[in-house]
Amino acid sequence: ARFEDDAGHYEIQLRLEEHRRICSEEQVKIPKSYFGIGIMRGKRGHNHGTLWRSATQLGASFTFTIGQRYDKEEGDTLDSTRLIPYFPCEDWAEFVRVRPQRALLVGVEMGGTPLPEFKHPECCVYLLGAEDHGLPAVVRQACQHVVSIPSVRTESYNVAVAGSLLMYDRLMKDSRSSHLVGTHGLGNDCSVSGQRQTSGCHGCISECGRGLLILLSAPWNCLFGVSRLAATSS
Repeated sequence: ARFEDDAGHYEIQLRLEEHRRICSEEQVKIPKSYFGIGIMRGKRGHNHGTLWRSATQLGASFTFTIGQRYDKEEGDTLDSTRLIPYFPCEDWAEFVRVRPQRALLVGVEMGGTPLPEFKHPECCVYLLGAEDHGLPAVVRQACQHVVSIPSVRTESYNVAVAGSLLMYDRLMKDSRSSHLVGTHGLGNDCSVSGQRQTSGCHGCISECGRGLLILLSAPWNCLFGVSRLAATSS
């Protein structure tokens, strides 16, 4: 504060306060990774809406479209564009110009690295193809990675389902996922067998007569070994 006395002299009074300095990485929660997801030349509004909802729930930083062919978006009951940014790109050239330059481009298409074996980049952009044509060859060549999702019968998934499975797989492989809504956190003791669930639930299921019940909350890799594990636990 600044004061002036009768003689015209000024006096400045200062008040010093001590503030705790926040400097450790644990105190400052700076995200070390991010990802975005989008569809190229998608033609079904409800597929986009469903994927945007999944993206919001599964931790995406942004969504995008390239040359969309639908008029009205449907199915996004969360109104996701209020929660994470959405970027509509008119064509491939615009997407290349505005995409995050340090994020790797991951195409989602049949014939790529099987999803259970895929290690998700810390920072990346997932790109799915249209419902009828998939990703063009030139776009696949521009991707640093191409990943595919195994199946029991036909390889072709609905585009919103494929994107949701991809993001769920990323979430389950993330060692920092103990804060998830609707779970007690990965790595907790199994309430049925008492074993530690730190690297999947293969050992837990093999020791537990009711092991199949915990598949609903187990990491993704359990789903691809369910036949062998069911036989072990029976």
